[in-house]
Amino acid sequence: MHLNRRLLLLTSLVPKDVVVYDIGCDHALLDIFLTLYNNNTCYAIDQKESALKMAKKNIALYHLEKKITVLCQDGFFNQEIKENSVAVLAGMGTRTILDILKGREDAPFKKIIIQTNNDYEILRESMMKKGYKITSEHVLLDKKIWYVIMTFEKGKASYSTYELKFGPLLKKENSIKRNLYYTYLIEKREAILKKLPRGHLGKKLEIKKEIVWLKRTSKVKERK
Repeated sequence: MHLNRRLLLLTSLVPKDVVVYDIGCDHALLDIFLTLYNNNTCYAIDQKESALKMAKKNIALYHLEKKITVLCQDGFFNQEIKENSVAVLAGMGTRTILDILKGREDAPFKKIIIQTNNDYEILRESMMKKGYKITSEHVLLDKKIWYVIMTFEKGKASYSTYELKFGPLLKKENSIKRNLYYTYLIEKREAILKKLPRGHLGKKLEIKKEIVWLKRTSKVKERK
């Protein structure tokens, strides 16, 4: 079966033979792939009936009705979480994801995999306060959109302001992909600076400091 690059990256982060709770499963393509090729037991969960209608059709196409449990509910609801299971929360905003995880701090997850669309700093800081540490960070450019995918596991961690903003593990990575992502962040901030009206000195100083940090970290040369 065919998966886009984002879903393929998500599947690569899921350990074999574990139970997977796919929150916001959409059409259940991730669950089908993991069941077929990773020997996972999957719960495909979404609150949209329209998405689950297509999910059920896809599951039936691969004759996996007895292997994938489809649930129409908001997040985990009252779901009992299996020991050493994995949660996947992808394609939603950070605040929605944090609402879903609220009250699940003691759930026996082996790993939580998150791909959100915004507020990465808030996500990292909130997960740290919930007692999780970041165990991997990945960036992916797909159809001109940058995606950041993180994995979290139970543990203590402390991150600096800029690490929360731009990634404590991405900071340590020296790859073309990471540098391209940081270059994108630099250009985005430079564009904001040009559009800011006179005044806003505090905001301008904050953005300039971010640009300096990003350039030093990714070794992007200053423009003359």
